[in-house]
Amino acid sequence: MSDLNSQVRTFLHVAELGSFVRASERMFVTQAAVTTRIKALEQWLGYPCFVRSRHGAQLTSQGEHFLNYARDAVTSLEEGRRAVRRLSTSRISYRFMSQFLLLETVALDWVYWMRTNAPEVSISLDSSHSLAAAELIIKHELDFAIGYQAQAMTGVHFEKLFDEVLVLATSVTLDTNWRDHYIAIDWDPDLLAVQQHLFGEIEIPQSVTAPFVDTARMIMLRQPASAYVVERVARQQIDDGRLRLVDEAPRFKRPVHVIYPDKPRYPEVQNLALQGIRDATRELSDMESSS
Repeated sequence: MSDLNSQVRTFLHVAELGSFVRASERMFVTQAAVTTRIKALEQWLGYPCFVRSRHGAQLTSQGEHFLNYARDAVTSLEEGRRAVRRLSTSRISYRFMSQFLLLETVALDWVYWMRTNAPEVSISLDSSHSLAAAELIIKHELDFAIGYQAQAMTGVHFEKLFDEVLVLATSVTLDTNWRDHYIAIDWDPDLLAVQQHLFGEIEIPQSVTAPFVDTARMIMLRQPASAYVVERVARQQIDDGRLRLVDEAPRFKRPVHVIYPDKPRYPEVQNLALQGIRDATRELSDMESSS
């Protein structure tokens, strides 16, 4: 009898292709091997999975019900196999996610801190917004994250690290109204409402709306435009004159949060990770306190 893993994988191929013959071709095994595996699986389950006819193979009602469980089982096996392989060189695999705008600076500072202070921890790095990260933490698919948005969620903690400062910058010439080619930043509903109050309704196609604030900064470096940007990120371009601040425009603060589970998989690693992110952002936090 073939092993359960190969039986389940064969079941998934037959279910997808609707044919024992096509499944055998994809898996590079004989049709007899496919038949043997499916028969063994059906004996183990205690019910038939397929009804075979000259048109192919169709799932039974029991087979339909088993399908999602089979997919989940194969996914879990693959994740377990990869995790064990990583453990051959690292004691723990730690899953981290950063908001894109924080990835190049804060996130990489934290990664360097962890590599220096916790070399036995293998870090998996990804990027998305903070609420998506929080959902993954709730599902136990992520260990640690940094981002901007915060929302009360059971089982997840949002800890403020520091405030980003949003400033209105422009790359238009001094003799041009900076309101021309204004890019609306869809950071959050409050900021969008403030922009509409300050500058009026922004009509398409005379303007561009950028959900990601750094997109506006990159546009401004290529063509004349004005938009709110994160001062910390745009400071180099402001200092070298590629961008200039609009003095009369108000500034806004938006907090950066570290996001982590109340009940972590690895409490000792989470304590290290928290120490690392606090150390990596201490200078930014101190600058905020002194301002």
